[in-house]
Amino acid sequence: MTSHSSAHLNCIVEYAKKQSNENHVDIGMFMLPWEYCSQCKQNYRNKLRLDLADEVIKFTKEIFPLSERVPSSEFPCDPYRYSEALYIKAKALQTYNDDDKEDEINEEGIKVTTEIVSTIDKMREYTPAFPKQITQLEGLAYNQLGLFTMNSVINKEVDKQETGKRAIKCFEKARELCLSINEIENAKIATSQIDQTQFMMNGINTSPEKRRINVKFLQQQYKQNPNADVGMNLVYAYLSEKRFMECERTLVELIEMSRRLHGANHDETQTLSEALDQIKSVGTQIVRLKSDEGESKGRGYMALRYEDDGKKCIVEGPTDSDAKKTLTVDSSDIIYTIGVPVTCHGLINASHLNGKEGEVRSFDEEKQRHEILFEDESLKPCLVKPTNLRISFDGYDLI
Repeated sequence: MTSHSSAHLNCIVEYAKKQSNENHVDIGMFMLPWEYCSQCKQNYRNKLRLDLADEVIKFTKEIFPLSERVPSSEFPCDPYRYSEALYIKAKALQTYNDDDKEDEINEEGIKVTTEIVSTIDKMREYTPAFPKQITQLEGLAYNQLGLFTMNSVINKEVDKQETGKRAIKCFEKARELCLSINEIENAKIATSQIDQTQFMMNGINTSPEKRRINVKFLQQQYKQNPNADVGMNLVYAYLSEKRFMECERTLVELIEMSRRLHGANHDETQTLSEALDQIKSVGTQIVRLKSDEGESKGRGYMALRYEDDGKKCIVEGPTDSDAKKTLTVDSSDIIYTIGVPVTCHGLINASHLNGKEGEVRSFDEEKQRHEILFEDESLKPCLVKPTNLRISFDGYDLI
């Protein structure tokens, strides 16, 4: 940080100390000034948020001493307040956005959340009647520990199965704690985290039937509890099935929800918008060519555009090769793959579908037709001949 930003940090720290001292009885109000800007009404971000989290831990140690019945060798200060301060840091680490520091941040996140659950576990020896809010905090900490643990699968060369199992144990503990204090919605979120972790562990080895069951389960959860956490789990499930149109539709709903609740510039709204942009950038126009033979058979190509009034298609590939070439092929040579956005044309018996956009799903070998899932949710899925489909290069108009 520059000297100017350091001075700014000191100003925020002094302001937060003043506000916290005025609201030291209410734990939520005590912690709020360290997380939330009083001017723009948003959470602090990245290094500033992390620096403030470290400051609130120091401040907590200063003003919340241990009670006489708790040995100083066990805790640095009041264990509940200390755990709350550590959780502030865990959240700061979870939202820290710097690709160059991913591994470092993730390791620190595991360390901090492990200290939280360890501190709370030791508290049981000195707290005969365990308050609900401590159990709630413990559940949140286990959930965060599970997320940090799974991040280590993504960011490092580790034993995927063993690491995934450790993460699932954390989510299961979070669910158990939530249910013990009747936090039903948080328990549902922990359940969806377990399911999502299992799918991340299994990857392409997960059976299509299990993927479909997961989608249905998360659809039901999202219908009952439409929030960003459940919604993103549903998005990941859709991705596992290459249901890109439904990914986009769900993200659009979440973005609009976040805009209404928090505003267009809020962190959550921005994060969801970035996720939508990433989904849109995925190569959904991947096709195969009938003319491919030998080693090339079944390889994917990125369809770029049509020429000659749709009779020819320009493709680039193969997608799994560093030596990609741009080819001009007959449109009749194109084999549509699951997830490709298409528009219906030339239909006679179902002329009302002409011009309607949708997404390629399964292929009926007997009828030699693709099942199309339409953007217009009032339209039922329909079997359409490949010759009555055109790739939609502009994607969907869901906003």
